[in-house]
Amino acid sequence: MALADRLAAEKNPAREVKCSVCRILAELPPDDAAALREALADPTFTHTAIMRALEAEGFTIKDQQPISRHRRLGHA
Repeated sequence: MALADRLAAEKNPAREVKCSVCRILAELPPDDAAALREALADPTFTHTAIMRALEAEGFTIKDQQPISRHRRLGHA
């Protein structure tokens, strides 16, 4: 069996992993999701400012890492 075949057999296609910011975006109403996307794309918004705004809306974010990672990876 080739490596490609072994890897294909190991893949679990049913499980889609989303980052925590992507999950929040999926939960938000369209207007709020658009505002968050704009803030994430705007370098004048700090990770901390976005985190505070999300926490004020009831979302739990332990630190800035999820926001930083989301921005760095260029998630939608």
